[in-house]
Amino acid sequence: MAELTINDLSAETVQQSEEFLIQFLQDQYPSMDLTEGRVLRNLLIRPAAIFHALNQTNIDQLRQSMSLQAIEANPAIATEETVDAVLSNYRVTRDSGAKARGQIVIVIRDLVATTINAGTVFLADGLTFTNPVAFVGVTTQAVILDDTHRLITKRTDGYYSFVIDVEAAGVGPQYDLMRNTRLTTADTIPSLVDIYALDNFSGGRSQESNQDLIDRFQQGITPPVFSGRNQIEALMRKTAVGLKQVSIIGFSDAEMQRDRHNLFAISTGGKADIYTQTAPVPAEIILTKQAVLVDAENSIWQISIGRDDAPGYYKIIAILPENSSLADSSFEVLSEVRGLDLTPDGSYFTPEVFSLIEGAYSRYQTAVIRFVDTTPITENTSSSSSSSSGPVTVLRNYSVRVLAMPYIRDLQNLSNTRSTRNPQADYLVRAPIPIFCTIDMTINYKFDSDIPDVDAVKQSLADRVANLGFDMGQLPASIVFDAVQNVMAARGTLTISPLDMLGILRKPTGELLQLRSANALIVPDLPEEAITSRTTLFYLPAEAISVTLAKLNTPPV
Repeated sequence: MAELTINDLSAETVQQSEEFLIQFLQDQYPSMDLTEGRVLRNLLIRPAAIFHALNQTNIDQLRQSMSLQAIEANPAIATEETVDAVLSNYRVTRDSGAKARGQIVIVIRDLVATTINAGTVFLADGLTFTNPVAFVGVTTQAVILDDTHRLITKRTDGYYSFVIDVEAAGVGPQYDLMRNTRLTTADTIPSLVDIYALDNFSGGRSQESNQDLIDRFQQGITPPVFSGRNQIEALMRKTAVGLKQVSIIGFSDAEMQRDRHNLFAISTGGKADIYTQTAPVPAEIILTKQAVLVDAENSIWQISIGRDDAPGYYKIIAILPENSSLADSSFEVLSEVRGLDLTPDGSYFTPEVFSLIEGAYSRYQTAVIRFVDTTPITENTSSSSSSSSGPVTVLRNYSVRVLAMPYIRDLQNLSNTRSTRNPQADYLVRAPIPIFCTIDMTINYKFDSDIPDVDAVKQSLADRVANLGFDMGQLPASIVFDAVQNVMAARGTLTISPLDMLGILRKPTGELLQLRSANALIVPDLPEEAITSRTTLFYLPAEAISVTLAKLNTPPV
């Protein structure tokens, strides 16, 4: 809260200060005439009372701001600087947020060397991005001196393109552009044809509010060690900046299966599963994978995703030709078989995992995928054989887009480090079991001046769902309405009947379970499959929200 001004004072507060000053002066100087209408009362005492009230109110507010109890009760009562100063005594510092980063494709008409000056401004949906360093598109590999030189390649449409790196002008997840988002620039780029995002941007993170810091206060005073749940979470937050939610499943919890592999199938302790949400929504990761042709007659290819390719990944988004950019459709995926790779990793401890239900969405998860690509094998292929007379293995590279939660491997390595891990415990870090959501809604408005900002509506709802955490267990319609109403004009209304909420729960086994409702999406209680509200989260990116605007036609009053 900013420092108060005279306009923030109530008439009652000023009146009380005036009465206080009058009483004080009359006690000191009984003969002084301070009646209403006199010069001393109207020209001296009354203005003095205003400043006395202002100073006293600011002092009271500062006094409350220095109290943890008062700040916790009302985080808005104090300035960010005051809250930072108070909580720094407890090792809690404000996350200032982070800028989104990504790559954009510069499409040009002619094959000529092209320079993009440092600080060139690019715009997308009202958001600003710049390139921190100058980039030079070059026409031949021979002149590439460092990473700022980017090779210009010919496109199938006859134009040419090269890729540069950009970052957002501000912090926040709203800058995480989607792949193929168009950008514009007012700067001069010779023979420019188009600009678009090569892949999804990532890394955008909002600055923490006072309420966020208060919510983390307990972690600040908690020792960051593998011990109780609060202590483990505190340690995780030191490793994964921006960590949002942690849920720890352990001894006697219904979801814990790993400590029941004994004759009596009872919980024996010593193991814990740590579910971590390290980002508002999973990140898209681009993998270059070499596929092998396994069925030439039916054009079936096979790729493998190792445990270090995308630790804890959720699903395949698309399989495309290598270096694809604007291809919108994926090759048809025929099958995906998940597995586990528990090969010992140097000095790191390897957790005991006996089934895919126990190890899905961990850093030990693997997959084998088969898909159809009818492109003639003479293009973009290579071959090899073990001997001159042996069978020929046909290989081809592909760009594989997968969805994964970041930092899973880092947090697992932290948990497995000998010097950090509790010597009596076995920790397995897992990404939350996902429910991928989409929401369709209609917003009604009465006056043209009240037309809501659709992008703001989407971002508000996406932020709200990203902060639900593990303790909710459902996505109710009331949260949708509240998040949307916060960014709407006062007279705007959100109709209830057209609201459609759809969630696709991907079980650890790979089975998909559809949830659909206009009232609430509820996490099913399936502890034998490790699925409960303590292990499962809803994911709703802004682009998964569809908003229809409709003007209300009501007769004038």
